[in-house]
Amino acid sequence: MAKVDGDLWACAGATWARAADLPAPVVSRAEAPSKEVRKLALAASSALPQSVKLQRKFEAWYPTEHEGNPPPSLRWFEYQKPRAEVRVFHLGAKGPTLVSVSALIDEGCNDEAATGAVWLGARR
Repeated sequence: MAKVDGDLWACAGATWARAADLPAPVVSRAEAPSKEVRKLALAASSALPQSVKLQRKFEAWYPTEHEGNPPPSLRWFEYQKPRAEVRVFHLGAKGPTLVSVSALIDEGCNDEAATGAVWLGARR
C-alpha cells in the first residue's frame, strides 16, 4: 500500500515488449474470493500501516461532518460505495495465488485514500 507520486498518466499510450525467446506470461482472470478469503484479506489489509492511518483520519473527520456524532463502528473502506474490492488470481495450475484488495474513500477526511495490497498464497 503506497501513495503514488508523479504523473499517473506518464505511461499512457506506451508500448511494452518482451524478448521473443521468453516463455509466454501467465494471464489470469480476476475471480471473486470465498467469504473466508475475503474476511482474511480485509483483516490483513486493515492492519497495514497506511490503512491504520486512514482509519484514524476517518474517525477524526467523521464527527466534524456529521454534527458531532461518533463515527459508525466500521472500517474506513466500508463507509461509502463502492466497498473494498477483493479479487483472487490463480497463476496457472502450479503457480501462486494472488489476492488483491483495493479500496477508496473520497470524502474530506484525507487526500491519500486509494489503497491496495497483494498477498501470495498457496493454491488450494
